[in-house]
Amino acid sequence: MSIYVMIILNVNRIIKRTFNNANFCLKRRLSAGFSKNK
Repeated sequence: MSIYVMIILNVNRIIKRTFNNANFCLKRRLSAGFSKNK
């Protein structure tokens, strides 16, 4: 049971990290596009 919980926590952390990275890239790309449009 504890091993199962540890696996779930690790997967959650990895998903959260990748999601944050994707959000960061998206925001940077959006800001770059806005500056280009102006």
